[in-house]
Amino acid sequence: MKKQLLLTLSLLFSCIVFSQVKGIVTDVNNNPLAFVNIYIEGTYTGTTSNDDGKYELNILEEKSYTIVFKYLGYKTY
Repeated sequence: MKKQLLLTLSLLFSCIVFSQVKGIVTDVNNNPLAFVNIYIEGTYTGTTSNDDGKYELNILEEKSYTIVFKYLGYKTY
């Protein structure tokens, strides 16, 4: 019983602490951009947009971040 309670509490805590930044990367004509590199500046935490331009970036700590979007042929934002 204690093990089950501990497991439940640890899962609940991990869900509260863990957050995500989600979005869709598009060009000026609202066409989705696939395989855009998206990362937190100064870290190795990042992701890539899918074929539909959608991405999810996992963030472990609540604070202010600079998120960088890089794509060949476009200005880095």
